[in-house]
Amino acid sequence: MYEYSHHLGLSSRGSLLTTCKEHQSTPSRDESDAAEAPRTRDSENGQQEISNDSLNMAHLELIVHFSFDIYVPEFDQHIKEPATKLVLQTALKAPFLMHEILAISACHLSVTRPSDAAIYRSQAVQLQTKAIELFNMSTRDADRDNICARLLFSSILGRHIIADALDSHGLDFSSFLQRYVQGIRIYRGVRAVAAEEDWNVLLGSELGPLMIRGLGIATYDQPYELEDTLWHLVFHATGLNDEEKASCETALRLIETGFANLRDLTRSETGRRMIFLWSIMLPDLFIELLARQVPEAIAILGRYAILLHYGRSLWQVGDAGPRLLHTIQRLLGPAWDPWLSWPEGLRNPIVLPVEGIHFA
Repeated sequence: MYEYSHHLGLSSRGSLLTTCKEHQSTPSRDESDAAEAPRTRDSENGQQEISNDSLNMAHLELIVHFSFDIYVPEFDQHIKEPATKLVLQTALKAPFLMHEILAISACHLSVTRPSDAAIYRSQAVQLQTKAIELFNMSTRDADRDNICARLLFSSILGRHIIADALDSHGLDFSSFLQRYVQGIRIYRGVRAVAAEEDWNVLLGSELGPLMIRGLGIATYDQPYELEDTLWHLVFHATGLNDEEKASCETALRLIETGFANLRDLTRSETGRRMIFLWSIMLPDLFIELLARQVPEAIAILGRYAILLHYGRSLWQVGDAGPRLLHTIQRLLGPAWDPWLSWPEGLRNPIVLPVEGIHFA
């Protein structure tokens, strides 16, 4: 997946801001060539480059490819067609949303059509950049259509960002972690914008039931308690103060809530959704611990990698779980294995060794 070309923040009014900043990873020659191609040039394999100012055949390919299950693949297939129609109808009145729909469609194609990955990554970068620009310039009208469009935009963009953050191919662990933490912060900023909108208007719209399932966190208002073994590991962590221990406990309880839902076949969708909600429900202090590479926080990230394994069928996740878990096990060593024990009652354990993220 492509590299971030922007950081997002929040102004006092909650609008998204962008500042150009290159990511640490260096794109391949093919990807750089694709990203820098003139707007009017066709690529060597016949794919037309994206123009930010007008529609072209590349845009049409992306809109035809888009469906609701690209955005939320864990949802039931029977809602795919009506949900896709509702999302596209909303996007017709909101150019920023339409551009992000096209961007995530291109991102999906970069995964499913690897031979053309560089072209689709380039398209996704250009379209997402334009989507954010349009979102920043849009007015915050109080009408129902605009509110639904802004909330839907924040959710799709957030999924898109997490998918990029989990892609660690070619990165050392420190670079991966830096990008992952950056992705978390961006995603949380996006959600902060969404939180300012009038959710009562959303609930009364046709999109309401679908977006509550995809955006809402009410299901996780009461995270599961930790089993004794994990609780003692946090409580007896000598390198953490009380506030840091509390933040680690919260991060672990959210993961264990995901595992508990996965054990119940009627709630497996809810369990897998924790893959995307975990990062926005984390305490700020825990994110700081991750950024500082505090071992306890890294071990908890390893436990999150086990949760990722149960989202391996989702295109946004793929094999990120096994690779991340293997890397963290090697980095921390056997002394930290109790933190990474396989959850009881869950099948399909990860077969190790697998190729992990390279680190020095």
